[in-house]
Amino acid sequence: MKRKPLFVIAVLTALVMFTSSLALGAPTSLPNKYMNAARIMGDWLVDNIDPALGSWVSPWDTGKTDATTSFHGIKQLAILSDITGDSIYRDAARRVADSWIDKAFIGSRDEIRDWNWAYDNKVGKLDWTDEDYHKVQGGFASGFWAEKDGHAWVRSADTPFCASIVKPVEAFLQFEDEYDDVITVIAGWFSTDLENKRPCSGESSFPAYMTCQAYSDTDGDGFADIDYVHWGSRRQSACMNSRSIPVFLELGMKDEAIGIADWLIDVMWNDEKGRFDAVYDFDTGASFCMKESGDEGCVNAQVASGLLTVYEATGDRKYFDYAITALDWVIDHETAPVVTESGVRVYFTKPAVYGTHQVVTTMAHAYRVTGRANYLVYAIAGADWLMDQMETPFEGYENNPWSVIETLEAMEAVLSLDAVIGAQN
Repeated sequence: MKRKPLFVIAVLTALVMFTSSLALGAPTSLPNKYMNAARIMGDWLVDNIDPALGSWVSPWDTGKTDATTSFHGIKQLAILSDITGDSIYRDAARRVADSWIDKAFIGSRDEIRDWNWAYDNKVGKLDWTDEDYHKVQGGFASGFWAEKDGHAWVRSADTPFCASIVKPVEAFLQFEDEYDDVITVIAGWFSTDLENKRPCSGESSFPAYMTCQAYSDTDGDGFADIDYVHWGSRRQSACMNSRSIPVFLELGMKDEAIGIADWLIDVMWNDEKGRFDAVYDFDTGASFCMKESGDEGCVNAQVASGLLTVYEATGDRKYFDYAITALDWVIDHETAPVVTESGVRVYFTKPAVYGTHQVVTTMAHAYRVTGRANYLVYAIAGADWLMDQMETPFEGYENNPWSVIETLEAMEAVLSLDAVIGAQN
């Protein structure tokens, strides 16, 4: 979506006003509204942990909890606790984390033999050969039900790379050494069955992790069959792989982080479009963005954040240049400013919390790295748009933990800039 001239002028005017006020030494910190919004989101999450599941229910299946929402929420609540000094948020995050470890962590072959799995349109048990169990150990089932089709505690028969591997590590790292034993087991997942988990893309020499590890029993022998498909497609995701970069660096796996960054640049960069593609599809041998989902903006923001992280770790300007090019592409092509009585609001990619929150967090990251005021302005304007959705709920916002957690992450990203703004005055 291209910006209309009026909106360009409005954003530039806001930029001038904001940076001028900073130069004059007026605001040395952010308004309280971002902290207030973060607390509202955090309090909602604490109050809405489902007592049966021990986690947050999926907006699309209220009998189920899913890894994407849950581990994202654990991480953001722990961060909110650090920001506010209020232990209630960390305590709630710990309860949810412990529930997931108890119910969905693939940490013992003997234990998962007794699990009920939802696979092949039925509920049943699965066994594992020693070789195959080694390939799946350390992951989490992508979700679970307290009851499904007359069976208690049924697990989803797949392990998405981001939701069930990367996000759990992100979450557990917020608790210092409390979950080190779990992190150690998860870290082992990254180094097994790499021929299938992390293949090279097509004819290139650059590997990346597959989107999802799926389990079934196609031959009916009672033993699990392992495949690497998600929604019927064999793909590598730019977003999911870029999100793994900070995790690899935290785990001391610097070469793996750099390898993912090189894959993003050498396989996923679309030189004709001047931006990154979203997925590499093994069936077609091509990378592309899914226009029907409007994913170009949020994908390029997530990739930019990953590359900025590698730049910070290595000092290699290549990663910085690609990151800034991708983020500036988002500003030029995927920005929709709205002028309201309260000021300029901006959403990114499409008017959805999902896309906008990812761009806001990357704009904040880019401002911390570069000090460029335009990234600060867009981060603030996007955060303001997200707060507007709290008052006029968008897509079931009030009862949707997914969107609540995403908004919380954006508020925390903006709050992280408080010290940067203060240091400049």
